[in-house]
Amino acid sequence: MTAAPAVDLDGVYAAIGQILSDAEVELLVRQSTGKDIYNEWASREDPRKIKIKKTIEELKAVGNERWVLTYVLVYVAAEDRLRQEQEKIGKKIVKAFPKTLKDLPEADLHVAQVLHCLGRIINTPLPPEMKIQLVPKKDDFAGIVRRIVTLFAYKHLHESLLLLLVALSYCKSLLLSSVAELAPNLGSVARQIDNIVREAPAAFALLGSAASDYGDLPGRLTVLSAALQASAADPQAAANEVDELQRLVRLNVSRLNKQIFESARELSFEPLLDDLPEDIEDSADYKNLVQTIRDLSATVLARALKQKMWQDAENQMSLVGSYFDCPGDAAGIARDWFTLRTRIDWLAELDPDQQWSDESRRLTGEIDNEIFKEGKLDGEIRTRFEAYRTWFGGPFRKIDDDLKRDCGSLRKIDDPLTRILSELGR
Repeated sequence: MTAAPAVDLDGVYAAIGQILSDAEVELLVRQSTGKDIYNEWASREDPRKIKIKKTIEELKAVGNERWVLTYVLVYVAAEDRLRQEQEKIGKKIVKAFPKTLKDLPEADLHVAQVLHCLGRIINTPLPPEMKIQLVPKKDDFAGIVRRIVTLFAYKHLHESLLLLLVALSYCKSLLLSSVAELAPNLGSVARQIDNIVREAPAAFALLGSAASDYGDLPGRLTVLSAALQASAADPQAAANEVDELQRLVRLNVSRLNKQIFESARELSFEPLLDDLPEDIEDSADYKNLVQTIRDLSATVLARALKQKMWQDAENQMSLVGSYFDCPGDAAGIARDWFTLRTRIDWLAELDPDQQWSDESRRLTGEIDNEIFKEGKLDGEIRTRFEAYRTWFGGPFRKIDDDLKRDCGSLRKIDDPLTRILSELGR
């Protein structure tokens, strides 16, 4: 058996150092580990590459290297000036440290351990002396609950709209199909919209003032749903109405995805780890809590990042799909198509147990052949592209479900924190 080629770790450290400043490295190490890089691992005189190498190698020795690496990937994805570097640095880091984005543990496992440790070190009812010491942390504890609830509410809205977007894409492909016996179920789409409209107020209540961004969404969905049902007898008119719905839903799905990503970045459990009574910080349960919360934070951030990358790919999929609205020379689509398929091939490889890569490559190979063979955007290429788009919806929903499950698990932390807040006189 041929040995796997060695990974150039120094090249990875150098690549990270190339795009980040000293201040950014210091910040990301502090956020991900809670520690000062200069107090623990490196000196100020070290080149950035060496600072990063020393830190990652020390964390790797105890199995915690993904903490810093996850924060690096998330930071790069969030910074506009680093957008062009995101895919390149992501591939380098994941190749060298696969567990950063592959085989992620379920957040529920971390949450269960957090609840266990938290129950042992800050158990209610609180002793009087502990209550006095924790009163200054009231607002910080309330902030954790608020951010968890906000993330959950955004994710709930996002999930329902994403499912609707997938259904609309399927309807569109059927409306454009030449196979007469396949008709879209517009009634099912209408029921999905009814459910979204009915459940929206509960999500808006959790979001509070932030819900104003989506206040007109239920009404607009209702109007467009009625128009879609009224056009059921005319496939072209129905396709036009589906287009309108897709534009509205895609806009809001994309906006929600950004807010989910930012909410995940803003969710910090540091108040549970900082400035606690000395006897708590000296306990084994506290040390276990620190480890588990660092693991939990890295896991949730990695899942939010993966969903963002799939969402970005879906946005790009929509762009490529728009080429078919004005059929012509395939040369115009080629560059965007190959960029898209390369991105999705890599995303599929991040979940090897799902065996998405094989199916992705089979479908993209068929499209490649049609583009090179025909040289124009005809109905055959469009049919194959729509098949690829339908396949894409499956993995995207799976990634979405994984993050939804993690957000649901985080809600379990609400209860003990709410009890503590109640005792502290919230």
